[in-house]
Amino acid sequence: MVPATDCTVSAELPPNVIGTKYYTVTLPEEWKDVCVFEIIDLEDGTYNLTLYELTSHEQMGAGKLCTIMLMPTSDDTYKDFPDYELLTALDTPDGSFYVIALFPTDVQFNENTVETYNVMADQLMDVLWTISPNEGIEMAMP
Repeated sequence: MVPATDCTVSAELPPNVIGTKYYTVTLPEEWKDVCVFEIIDLEDGTYNLTLYELTSHEQMGAGKLCTIMLMPTSDDTYKDFPDYELLTALDTPDGSFYVIALFPTDVQFNENTVETYNVMADQLMDVLWTISPNEGIEMAMP
């Protein structure tokens, strides 16, 4: 796995585990050389983690597999997104947040990257279910 700009990676975690402020997510070993991610801090104190297929991202600014978003549990506007999955909720010292996977609605690959992208897309839900809360964070189904 090759981290993109603005990423935080902990030396204490295995190389296929992405660590964020509130949770970790584990990627398949076979994604090591084909996945890139970025963590974008938002003004409301939350952040988005976006996973990309590497070649599509580098060559055409695409390759988005999904964005894992945090939204305050008081905000249900995520229901307006065209393609999403509500994964869980996290109770943190900074508040309670929904964890939502937002999926792209347009083509994110070209004919050279379609095979790799589709394999990753097929594995994506398994990856999303590896989300695990950090110490001191409670996870609950909404």
